[in-house]
Amino acid sequence: MATIINNVYFAYTKMKNPVTAIKKTNLEVSVQVVMSEDDADNLLEVYPSANVKTYKADAFLEKFKFEAPFKGQKKQYVASFKRMTSQNGVEFDSKYRPRVIHDGEDKTFQIEVGNGSAGNVEYSTYVAKYMEEGKEVSKTICQLVGIEVTNLIEYVSEKSDDEGEGNTTEVSTLAKGVKLAEVPKGQQAVAKQSDAPAAPKKKVAKVEDDSSEESPF
Repeated sequence: MATIINNVYFAYTKMKNPVTAIKKTNLEVSVQVVMSEDDADNLLEVYPSANVKTYKADAFLEKFKFEAPFKGQKKQYVASFKRMTSQNGVEFDSKYRPRVIHDGEDKTFQIEVGNGSAGNVEYSTYVAKYMEEGKEVSKTICQLVGIEVTNLIEYVSEKSDDEGEGNTTEVSTLAKGVKLAEVPKGQQAVAKQSDAPAAPKKKVAKVEDDSSEESPF
């Protein structure tokens, strides 16, 4: 089941290039999403094992390099979403790869989404069943489907400006009607983005809610 959370903020987004997953033979894309307390509560209701952390305002600024966006809250709620793009060297179908939609276009391989960018995130949950010690076990899995950026702060590299198993076929609604960019062939894992601040290169002032199961992440 796919769910969209509107009016969130993004941090340490790794969508353009995959990074090495915990299991070193797999690659994944990921994003940390700052959301309201209510949205965090709703996520935890659906997926109790969700990786949600809380930060006080001063600790948030130090960690994420931008001001805590939800001013009326004592704490900021940050959830991590990810999805494998390949397993044991085998790439998954590109149409299910999480995408970055901006200004009605697929910008996954054109821009780096910097900390503090705003928009909407889509994730899906499903129940995986497997055998463990001779017994069938059921486990709810959560994975990233895609993001839509409505207010972009483009990440600028310090070096240069130019610079699964259980993977389901859930498709997104955020990119409905959007022509998907072709995934570059043979993408390799890149070093994980450091905690360096995202330098504001370009900012789109308009923030809109645009939520809408079928479309291609």
